[in-house]
Amino acid sequence: MTYARTVLVAVCGLALLAAAGPATAQAYEGVSPAHAHRHVKLAERELARAKAALREARDVERATRTYSGQYGVVVGRWVWLARDVGWPRDTLGTLMFVIDRESGGFPGIMNSQGSGAAGLLQEMPDWYNGSRLYYDFPAFNPLNPRKNLYYGHRGWLVSGWGPWSM
Repeated sequence: MTYARTVLVAVCGLALLAAAGPATAQAYEGVSPAHAHRHVKLAERELARAKAALREARDVERATRTYSGQYGVVVGRWVWLARDVGWPRDTLGTLMFVIDRESGGFPGIMNSQGSGAAGLLQEMPDWYNGSRLYYDFPAFNPLNPRKNLYYGHRGWLVSGWGPWSM
């Protein structure tokens, strides 16, 4: 909405200049209809992006409420971040189930049985130490929730739900 506000301020400014008198307003008489049309089109695109962002925010809010009710707030709070890193909307139900089952929604959890699995999705060391194709950053910290969900999404794209025995 920044551009739309800028256009609105500019239009209001032109109106004030026109009200100030003919000598001041004459400096702005050279604005062509084509130029004004471009500004309108830019504002319309910005409005469309804002509407899409609002729809996404409402969807995320609804999903957060749903999965918080189903698995608890500790799990439901990860819906926004999952969407932000690329998880498709239609995978959220299974993803929240996996997060609940694997880590209970706690991002700093490590597997207590020595497997080395870590983070929200309990990703295995061969996933995050650079020895698999899933990750391109060997120093990846699986306890970082954003990175864990991001690289979990990349692994899901390659292997589906298989790594989580689904």
